Amino acid sequence: MTSTTPNNAAPSGAPQATAPANKDGSTVNQLDALLREHERHATQAGAARSASDPAAQFRSRFPAELTPVLEETAEKYCDRGIDVRWNTSTLLSGGRELSFELEFEGQRLILKGMLARDVIAFQEIWSRGNSPGEVRSGSMLRLRAVTPDVLREFLCGQIAALVKAVMRDKHLAPKARP
Repeated sequence: MTSTTPNNAAPSGAPQATAPANKDGSTVNQLDALLREHERHATQAGAARSASDPAAQFRSRFPAELTPVLEETAEKYCDRGIDVRWNTSTLLSGGRELSFELEFEGQRLILKGMLARDVIAFQEIWSRGNSPGEVRSGSMLRLRAVTPDVLREFLCGQIAALVKAVMRDKHLAPKARP
């Protein structure tokens, strides 16, 4: 059996390609105009998404508004033996993770935050010395509500929990005999 349809013919019902009506490139010009319009709409939609995306807004505010809070908190409590560290590099490079590490008298609290659409959900890892630690679910913060004061209160609350844990461990630990 032989076929009379050329190999490159479009299937039946599919739109057929047509040659330009004239040789001035009107189909090319139409395509170029369509692509420019598409790019313009895509750019406008991207800007609108970025303006309404709480994670993007949070990322843009972090260096100027929130990093100073971290620095002030670390500086304020370092004289009392509390070590405050953070890693926001993934977050600031477009990712969704950030972490805080608090340490006091050998006890450590690591807060691993993951950005969802409009919240940061934290996982807590409590450890002492070289132990692998105990993993717990932690707090959530609404991105739009995170102001310098809210971040300061959150961090100080976590530091207070760490200090209480150290104090509790010291009081519950057996006393050394002379």
